[in-house]
Amino acid sequence: MDLNEHTLTEAQRTLKRLGITHLLRPPVAVQEEILPASDVPQAAPQPEPPLQNQLAQKPAAKANEPLPLLLRSLFHGKQSPVRTMWCYAGFYQDMQEATNPPRLVVFKKIQESVCQHLRWQIKDICSWPTDLDLSTFRKGFEFFNPGLILLFQTDQAVHDQSSSLDAQLLKQTTHRVVTLPSLDEMARGNQNVKNEAWKILQTV
Repeated sequence: MDLNEHTLTEAQRTLKRLGITHLLRPPVAVQEEILPASDVPQAAPQPEPPLQNQLAQKPAAKANEPLPLLLRSLFHGKQSPVRTMWCYAGFYQDMQEATNPPRLVVFKKIQESVCQHLRWQIKDICSWPTDLDLSTFRKGFEFFNPGLILLFQTDQAVHDQSSSLDAQLLKQTTHRVVTLPSLDEMARGNQNVKNEAWKILQTV
C-alpha cells in the first residue's frame, strides 16, 4: 500500500511521521497463519450423501480406530465367509451389561437350538450388532462377508430411529436379508412369536 499525500487515514499519517511510507502484504499462506480462525475464509458446507451411499464410504477418522474388545471377541473362531450373520438393534448395548439381558439369552438359545435340532454348524453362525456407527458396523460386515443376514426385530429398533438406522441400511445391501420376529416378545414369553421365528429358521 503506497502511503501518498492524499486521503491518508490517522494510522497512515502516524506511520508517515515515523518515516514508514510503504507496507508489504504477507503471502496468503502467512496471512492464514496470522489471522484468527474466524477471519480465515471457510469452505462452503457440502451436502450429506444419500443414506444408502453412506455404508459404502469409509470415514478416514474411523478407518484406523481399533474395535472395542467386546466386538473383537465376536471374531473369535470365525473364518470368512460365514454362512449367516445374526443381528439385532441393541445387541452391543446388551453385551455391555453385567448379566445377559433376557433378549440376549433368547438370542443365544436360538443359535444353540438351530445347531442341535436343524443340524447347523457353529461355524455357520456369526453375530454382529446393528446399534453401531456405520464405519464400525462395516468392519464386522466385511470381516464376516455373510451369505445371509438374519435380522431380528426389537422394541428398540421400532421406537429408536438411531438404532434402526443400520437395520435399514442392511435391507439395502445386495445380500439376502431374512427378517425375524421381535426378540423382546420372545423374551417376554410370547410362544406364538417363538413358533413363528422357528418356522422361518427351518426354511433358511
